[in-house]
Amino acid sequence: MTQPGSENQQLTPNSRFRQALAANRQNRTTNIGGSASATTSGDQPDWLDPTLHGEGGSMTTTTSILGRRPREPSPDGTVVLAAPVPGPAPHIDLTRTATILIANPNKRLKSGSESDLLYFARAREAERSLLQYHATLRLLDTQEDLIALNKQWTMSKQLKANINQFTIATLLSPSISSYRTLLVSTVQELLVKDCSLPEGFFRNPARMQIVSRAIQAAATNHRSTIKKKARIDLATSTKWNIRKLASTLTKGTDLKITALMLQRYAFIRFQYVNAPVEDAEAKGKGFWKHVSKKLVEAGDSIPDADEYAMAMKAYLTQDESLYTVGGKKLRLYEKTQLPEFQIHADEAAKDVVLSALEDDDELDGDGLNADNHRDDDDDADDGAGPQDD
Repeated sequence: MTQPGSENQQLTPNSRFRQALAANRQNRTTNIGGSASATTSGDQPDWLDPTLHGEGGSMTTTTSILGRRPREPSPDGTVVLAAPVPGPAPHIDLTRTATILIANPNKRLKSGSESDLLYFARAREAERSLLQYHATLRLLDTQEDLIALNKQWTMSKQLKANINQFTIATLLSPSISSYRTLLVSTVQELLVKDCSLPEGFFRNPARMQIVSRAIQAAATNHRSTIKKKARIDLATSTKWNIRKLASTLTKGTDLKITALMLQRYAFIRFQYVNAPVEDAEAKGKGFWKHVSKKLVEAGDSIPDADEYAMAMKAYLTQDESLYTVGGKKLRLYEKTQLPEFQIHADEAAKDVVLSALEDDDELDGDGLNADNHRDDDDDADDGAGPQDD
């Protein structure tokens, strides 16, 4: 027979302490039953429900004297917790808030009630589920309110003006490498740098969509204007000189005209005038694709920056000799005299490339006019403009 002291030597102090408490509890239970001898022999009182007897004739329990579930060995030798006995209904001891939620499923919690992290962490599992459910309902309500608010939101006049001038600044930038992008991300970046958009604006998809559409419309209209004003009707004496063109395109904006801007516009007009006759699309909807292609070819064939600058200057010299007769000299500005947004536009335009994800043929040609109606009648504008001064 195992010595009583040998088992205690193998137990930890905590285990021995719990064992002693369990023995004391057993003794108290025996005394309450009124018969110590009956308990010692394994007999149970007559009044005890037989269904509660364990294998040894004693009551079974799934909790220890400390209220913990006992550990039982599993078939593989590891120790697992015994299954808990079903307790009372989960909402009986919930907080008052949770009880109210159960009684009123459609009730909304006050703002802040469902966001108390400490309260949530201490809540019971059933109560957490209720809080999560009502927090979700609150988010849905907020989302519906935002949708209704966004439907009524309109851009301010200042924002519209900034979109207009930032878009034309990017299109007329001598740094732009492709004219076939939607330019949305570039102009949005300029709006952020200029603080035209409030903080967190890009987390509001509905308003972002409104601004994106406005940028697309501005890009369409400006590209249409640039293309139309570049047309030269050689059968008439009416010709747009490069200075008048630049003044017209920048009218109503804070853009300053530079020599590099005129050179780039002269390049665009040269491509229109000298487009291949056999390529009907080069002067139609494929115009900007044609110009972008020629711009890339020019950069590849003249890798030296100084030589490239001289070539662009030659386009302007030829344009002025052909289409500029007399007239008032136009003041040209240096880079240090430009407004900050125009400098940012030149920097951002360097990163504008042809989007491989979205073809913007919709914006080629004349696109949409100010009334969002497609203007496909290229012959409606014969290129005539005001007479040269």
